[in-house]
Amino acid sequence: MDKYIVIRNIGEGAFGKVWLAKKKSDNDLVAIKVMTKNADNIRSFNREVQTLKKLGHGCPYVVHMQEYFKDEKFFYIVMDYIAGLTLGGSAFPKDKWIHLAKNLIDTVRCIHRVGITHGDIKPENIMITENSEIKLLDFGQGCIYNADEEICETGGTPYYLSPEKIKYLDVYEMPFKASVASDIWALATVLYLMAYGQRPYSASNRRELYSKIIENDPTFFRGDGEKEITNYTIYGHILRILFDRDIDRRIKNFNEIDISFFDTK
Repeated sequence: MDKYIVIRNIGEGAFGKVWLAKKKSDNDLVAIKVMTKNADNIRSFNREVQTLKKLGHGCPYVVHMQEYFKDEKFFYIVMDYIAGLTLGGSAFPKDKWIHLAKNLIDTVRCIHRVGITHGDIKPENIMITENSEIKLLDFGQGCIYNADEEICETGGTPYYLSPEKIKYLDVYEMPFKASVASDIWALATVLYLMAYGQRPYSASNRRELYSKIIENDPTFFRGDGEKEITNYTIYGHILRILFDRDIDRRIKNFNEIDISFFDTK
């Protein structure tokens, strides 16, 4: 850490804290993720480093890693500092929703094309920059996969878990399985929240939440808050494509979505 001047804490998650810092060499601002050096954090640190190294600069809406290192007590990941706000839970106007949705779909399409699954797509891991673009953050649950073996163990956040992840946990009582399809489900949940200002599933406890995700389709609405009867609004059209509880019917990748559809609405 001798090369940096730490300014303030700007975030905190399950695996560590993120600090705003300044390079002594050129005064550039960076974000430094700091994790206590223990057995629980080794896996997260290695995963995030491996996935960010593989991504490099190949996906423009993904945070870029500058370097990583460790000392006797901590792991460190130094990333570009992104000025902006996390996504939050409010509904967006239609035009902004379309703009951000295109960014998000392009971003997740890109990381999947490179061979990465994120594993924990949620509003807290999505930053909106000062230029109204998005940056996808926190690859601590990320996985590198290939065409022959696209599943690996990962974690997740309850509201954004896909039905197949929940079923796997119930049956095997083991860590969840990450896949492209599960990332698509999680992104659909985020897009729903951005459209309607509420999550597609809510419950008073985790067991009830998981039961709803496995057994019930989301409710879609028109812009006036009334339940939507047809597929004709853009929200309903896109979300119905992504929200299929059957993994065998859900789209397998975002190449199956024609992004130009957004430009006609």
